[in-house]
Amino acid sequence: MKRRTDLFAFLCFLFVVPVSAQEAISRTTIVHAHLTIAPGLRSIQKSPVVYLQGALGYYFGEQFSLRGSGWYQVVTGKEANGLAYSHSLLAGGSWHFWPKHAIDPYVGCMTGLAFSRRTEPGINYSINPMHVDPILAPHVGVRFFGEEIFHLFAEAEYVFGQFLAPSVAPTSLREWRFSFGLGFHLRTHFTYVDPTKK
Repeated sequence: MKRRTDLFAFLCFLFVVPVSAQEAISRTTIVHAHLTIAPGLRSIQKSPVVYLQGALGYYFGEQFSLRGSGWYQVVTGKEANGLAYSHSLLAGGSWHFWPKHAIDPYVGCMTGLAFSRRTEPGINYSINPMHVDPILAPHVGVRFFGEEIFHLFAEAEYVFGQFLAPSVAPTSLREWRFSFGLGFHLRTHFTYVDPTKK
C-alpha cells in the first residue's frame, strides 16, 4: 500500500507541475471514467477488504456532475463472524469547488444498493445466500486534469447501511473506502472559438 501511495504522489507531481503553467480549462460536458483496485475498512472487521471499483460520470457544468459506480469485492476479511462479501451499485452527484481549474476538489453523496452475505457458523446459505440493502455514501475527493484525455484522482467514501437479512442478526455495513489512480475523460461537446475575435 505504501508503494502505491508513493507512486500516486509522484504522478501527482508530474501532472500538477505542467498544469500550473497552463490556462484555465473548462470541464463542462466532460465524460470521465476509471477502473481501479480499492481498499475498504469495515467497522465490524479488523482486517481490510479489497474491491475492484469502477465509475462513469458526466460534468453538467463547471461545478456539478453526476456519476454511477460499482464496487465488486475481490478480497474478504478473515473474521469468522462478518461479511463474506458486500458488492454495491451507487449513483449520485458531486459539487466541484474550483470552476475552470485543472485541480478539481469536490464533495458529494451517492445512494444505492449493497448485495451482501454474512459469514457465521450454523447459517444455511442455500436458504438465504444473499441480501440486498439500501446504502448511503458521502464522499470527498480531488482530480488532477493534466493531459488531454487522462487525469489522476483520489477519493475517500464512507458507507452507511445495515445488513437486515431475516435469518441473522442485523449487521453494520459501515465502511471507509479509498480509491485512487489514473482515469480518462472525453469532451462530448466542442465550441468553436474564432481566433480573429478577441
